[in-house]
This record gives sequence, C-alpha cells and structure tokens, in this order.
Amino acid sequence: MFRWRVSYFGKTGQTLGAVEAPSEAMACKEAIKFYDIPPNQQFRVVAVKIEEEKKAKVKSRNISADWEP
Repeated sequence: MFRWRVSYFGKTGQTLGAVEAPSEAMACKEAIKFYDIPPNQQFRVVAVKIEEEKKAKVKSRNISADWEP
C-alpha cells in the first residue's frame, strides 16, 4: 500500500490528511468515507502519492540550481 496526501479543493484548497491505499481512487474513497464528505462535494477530493511528491520537489530543486540569470 502507498501513502496518499488527500486534499479538498473548494474556494480555498485544504489538506485533509494522509491515508494508506493501493491506488489514487481508493485513497479518495477512503478519505470521503473517513471525513464524511457529502455526495455533492466528493468530486473535489484529490489524492497525491506522497513518494512521488517528494521526488518532484527534488527534481525542481535540481532544475533551479542549474539556472543562471
């Protein structure tokens, strides 16, 4: 299982927390159930795999380190 950071996008973005699930869809379903998100708002729940998020930050640091004005 993977760890997923779950966010809710309304007028302002809000991080709900982290869940463990085998896929993005299952992570969203788990968060919807745990945080009791109403059916008309469930499309606003998004999950991002935490490991991929860390790799993306490292890549962006390497790119900006090579940049010269």
